[in-house]
Amino acid sequence: MEATKITLGNARASVRWLMGGMHVTAPDSYIESMVRDRIANACRKGATCSSRSADALVRYAIRAHRENVDLYRRVMSGRI
Repeated sequence: MEATKITLGNARASVRWLMGGMHVTAPDSYIESMVRDRIANACRKGATCSSRSADALVRYAIRAHRENVDLYRRVMSGRI
C-alpha cells in the first residue's frame, strides 16, 4: 500500500474546514503549530509530506484564517 502524500492540492478542503472552526482571536503562531502538529500526526500514521508542502499548507491556513477574521470583522461592524 502506497503512503498518502499530503499536498496543498489534496488538503485544501481539510484546511478550510479546520479554519472555519478556529476562533478569530487565534494568533498565526497557533495556526502554524496546529497545522504542523496535524501533519506530523498524519506522518506518524504513514502519510508523507515534504517540508515545502508543509510550508505551503501553513501559509494557506494562515491566509484562510485571516480571511475568516476579516469576514467576522465586516459582519460585526455592520459593513455586510
